[in-house]
Amino acid sequence: MNNSFITIVGLVSSNSDLLKKYIVNVYKTLNDNFTDFEIILVNNKSKIDIKKISQELKQEVRKEVFVLNLAKAVDPNNAIVAGLDRANGDFTIVFDIEFFDKSKLIVDLYNKAKDNFDIVFLKYKHRDLPRFTRILYKFVYFLINRYSNIRMDMNIHTNSIISRRALNSIIKVREKLRNMKVIYSSVGYNTSSIEVDIDKPLSNNSLSDQFKSAILILTTFTNLIHIILIRIFIISILFCIGVSIDALMTKYFGIGIFGTPSQYIPGWTFLVVMASVMFSFLTLILYIFSFYLANINNEIKERPLYFIESIQRL
Repeated sequence: MNNSFITIVGLVSSNSDLLKKYIVNVYKTLNDNFTDFEIILVNNKSKIDIKKISQELKQEVRKEVFVLNLAKAVDPNNAIVAGLDRANGDFTIVFDIEFFDKSKLIVDLYNKAKDNFDIVFLKYKHRDLPRFTRILYKFVYFLINRYSNIRMDMNIHTNSIISRRALNSIIKVREKLRNMKVIYSSVGYNTSSIEVDIDKPLSNNSLSDQFKSAILILTTFTNLIHIILIRIFIISILFCIGVSIDALMTKYFGIGIFGTPSQYIPGWTFLVVMASVMFSFLTLILYIFSFYLANINNEIKERPLYFIESIQRL
């Protein structure tokens, strides 16, 4: 029997039978392995009759379950945050309703976390995705890992266990963009994963929603836009130099930059050089403006300046 206080956070599904099995199975696993625990269910405006389900449960089970009824439906990631804000445990486990028959994973996550890991994910052994979606995911995760200080694996699942100190840091990141895997990875604590066979898809969102989410993540957590703009600026400068040399060679020598004969037209040199310079100038303005928008974005989000992993007395 473990003495740690465990909090389970799950989203209420629209399937009443599934929800009842989830509560019963999770309660049994927690009661058999932990002295103190709580189960927090977040009702994201589901039409399910929770009161009816509650009446079918034993009193000893009901007293360990708390239901947060949200005033209106929000993004599932934001709904999970509502549960994390309410969590009181030494460890908090985000555990989907769909895993009602795999409650033993709760113990596996806890045992792995005791090996000095603050966040432990479930990880797909084999993630079955449509071909285009897999290519999109690989590309997006490559960009995140390449152009940010975040390291993410596309096969990790949102189900995870989080230590108290890691959770305290996570809930400080009060951002409207709540892709939880990105938030978990951004705080910098020790993380690990457990490979399991997961039959359910990571998300039921449409491909367009996933694409929008990918764009938001790339523009919020990476410097990809800065990289693209500075490269466009450099290319425009090189193009400006090349066009200017070509125009001057045509005017004074009658040949182009590649040695081909060219006919000089009065006024053409000035127009081409001026257009090239203006294009380079505009790309420079865009590059500077991107920094301005990024600073505004960071100030609005009010991210913590640092995360303390531990305090040591010498």
